[in-house]
Amino acid sequence: AESAAPLEHELSDFARKEPTLARGGNRKQSLSYDAGSDVGAGSAWGVVHPALSPSACRLQTALMQAQSLSRTPYSSFDDAPPAPARFRWAVLLIFSAASAANQVAWIAFAVLRDETAAMYEVGPQAVDMLSIAFMITYAPLTLPATWVLAERGLRTGVLVGSALTALGCAVRALSAQSGGGYATLMLGQTIASCGQPFLLNAPPVLAAQWFPPTERATADTAATVAATVGAAIGMLAPLLVPSLPALLRAEAVGATLVAVLVYLGLPRAPPTPPSLSAASTRLPLRQSLSHVLGSKGFPALLSAFALPFGAFSSLATLVDGIVSPYGFNPEDASNFGAIVVGAGLLGSAVVATLADKFQLHRHLLRACFVVALPAAVLLPFALRTCSFRMAALALGLVGGSMMPILPLAYELAAECTYPAPEALTAGLLMTGGSIAGIVTTLAASACLRTGQVVPALFANMACIFVGLVSAFAFDGDLQRLKAEKLMGTASTSSSRLEGAPVASGAIGSLAIFIS
Repeated sequence: AESAAPLEHELSDFARKEPTLARGGNRKQSLSYDAGSDVGAGSAWGVVHPALSPSACRLQTALMQAQSLSRTPYSSFDDAPPAPARFRWAVLLIFSAASAANQVAWIAFAVLRDETAAMYEVGPQAVDMLSIAFMITYAPLTLPATWVLAERGLRTGVLVGSALTALGCAVRALSAQSGGGYATLMLGQTIASCGQPFLLNAPPVLAAQWFPPTERATADTAATVAATVGAAIGMLAPLLVPSLPALLRAEAVGATLVAVLVYLGLPRAPPTPPSLSAASTRLPLRQSLSHVLGSKGFPALLSAFALPFGAFSSLATLVDGIVSPYGFNPEDASNFGAIVVGAGLLGSAVVATLADKFQLHRHLLRACFVVALPAAVLLPFALRTCSFRMAALALGLVGGSMMPILPLAYELAAECTYPAPEALTAGLLMTGGSIAGIVTTLAASACLRTGQVVPALFANMACIFVGLVSAFAFDGDLQRLKAEKLMGTASTSSSRLEGAPVASGAIGSLAIFIS
């Protein structure tokens, strides 16, 4: 402040002499931009004049960058904070429908393993490959999906993802007709899987572009668990539509309707940015990759996310094969899947509300792992009792503690790597999770083929333990929130939304349960 004050006076004197070039002032030791001046809002800091000293030129350049950062003609950052759109929750629900539809396609055959193998005359391993296809295509497509979300916008990315889901489900439905076969089924599944990166990378982008800091964790959580809700719907759908051909046709119709809803109802951008960080310019993708990988705490966060996500994906994919040796039927497997998701929704709603109100992302992440590891240890013992209630209790604890890890990791990655694009950090996390999911699923599937359920579950425990250690090793900072406070928006947002953290958390929790 001491070094900037004389330069501000120099700029002020120069502005009085050259009113068409610049205007500056010292207002309570903070820089302000006067949108009401006789200079146009787009040109107030538009030129660096050669008559200025080098130091003043540097200050004026910084002011030009500050104007570019705000992108709005605020008279001061203290008096006119950004305003979130009133229809942001509707945007969240539309996105949630698209994400859920894609995950319905992913998990469709997990609880119909034997029926699918009999209908298409293939082995159980070929049926497992229908789910693994989603993990295989994720890694090579995450960078194109990240580029689309960062450069073309959220609407374009979600529209591409929902369109690929609808097309893939339509091809799968054709495979159930005469002359279709497993090859056509796998083709449709692969097309639908290509839409997954455009949707799973989007939750932190949606939260950053549409929601203020006091609602970001809730929005990210709701958008993330929507995918798990879709997986639950996919597990429960066979109970409502027992015929596999009819089920594939119903899923194709549903995915098509969701794609139409996205096309008609998802806006390109909010009318005003919900926070100053939402209006700021992100780093270019090439520069962002090295910035993200070198950011403090990101490698530990990647480990804390990827291995538990792989374990959770393996459990969801092979749930029928895991519980059937203990006397549970496919209907029980569907119910177990619903219990995991229901408990996960409850845990996610609680964690999101606490994260938004107290900004304790790091501590909440560690708390989730502290609960998840004992729950994973309890699971094999609960299955050995052959009691539905004991198995449901253990699976509910696993779902309720592990599902909130996903949105917390998304938010922490966006915070500790700011100003990198949120789509890039989400893509890197999900790529690591997909690779871990492929390894754990193939390993668990090999164990199940030999009747060894407990080793498969112990592999999941090991993944969760490594995630626990990584979560306690994470030492990243909340850079995005710090930047917003330094730019003078955090206090204003808090004062204008005083009492809103609890209210917004309640609204977000309601949105989660509605979806």
